[in-house]
Amino acid sequence: MADQTTGPETGEQRDEIDPELVELAEEKARGSILKPLIYMSVIALGIWIVGDWTTELQYFFSSSKPVDVGDVTDFADKRQNNPDWSPDFSHNRYVSLEGIPSRRAKSQKYRYFKLVGAHIYVEEPVEEGESEDPLRSGSTDRPDLSKVDRTYFDGAGRLIEFARMPDRYRGVRKYFRKQYGTRFCEQLDEEDRARLRRQRREEIVENWRKEYENATPEERQEEGLTAEPTDQQIENVLDSSELCADAYLLRSGVAPGDHWWYVALASLFGIFMLVNLYWLVRWFQAFFGFGPDPREIIEDDSK
Repeated sequence: MADQTTGPETGEQRDEIDPELVELAEEKARGSILKPLIYMSVIALGIWIVGDWTTELQYFFSSSKPVDVGDVTDFADKRQNNPDWSPDFSHNRYVSLEGIPSRRAKSQKYRYFKLVGAHIYVEEPVEEGESEDPLRSGSTDRPDLSKVDRTYFDGAGRLIEFARMPDRYRGVRKYFRKQYGTRFCEQLDEEDRARLRRQRREEIVENWRKEYENATPEERQEEGLTAEPTDQQIENVLDSSELCADAYLLRSGVAPGDHWWYVALASLFGIFMLVNLYWLVRWFQAFFGFGPDPREIIEDDSK
């Protein structure tokens, strides 16, 4: 009887690779279909989080030297002297300004007030032991608008447009709208603006008529009063007053460098995304046959 364990045929049989092992290796290389879904989910989550921090990251890399806006109470005089003058406001910039606070309110962590002379609101951290104000307590009592807090404010911080403020400031907008009747432009659509403009026109015409009726013939002639205003006169009055406020919020004491932790966390998420992108590419290579040959994997493992 011939020995079946010797001879050249046995060597060739030992060099052959079992097809089932190749199939198992290919299946292992492809892996579960859940893996690419997990990789893509991690990448998408990282993009969403880092994308939500875009303004904070931009502020961190902006100039650490504050833009000097000046005294807000002087804005009215500057506009009167030069109708084309406008303050140097830039969204998401580090600025310094000063002015007289009014219309104070306070939440649990911050106090808020408007500066006299412009639609600039300031947010300051609340000190320990301070009493609670309407913004926190939910009081509906309307403050006395004639009262102005004469404490002077002089500081620097991050300037943000109300139109681009995060949703967490919704309560601030709601409070000043309800208590002081401030109409913020970002909360009005075209239909609302048109409605407010019609109401304003009606008020102008009604006030004009009352002024004409209460004036003497001499006053009418001297001031050139007519029973009805012309369209141009109505437009002049409309242009002299604001239908809504393009407001800004100054986060007092917040410098660009204070946002370093956004950069740190964004970098960490970036590393996670790159790692998952690498594994996602490897998975697709193996799945579509662009990766290492399974026979090479088996041979390497058998050595």
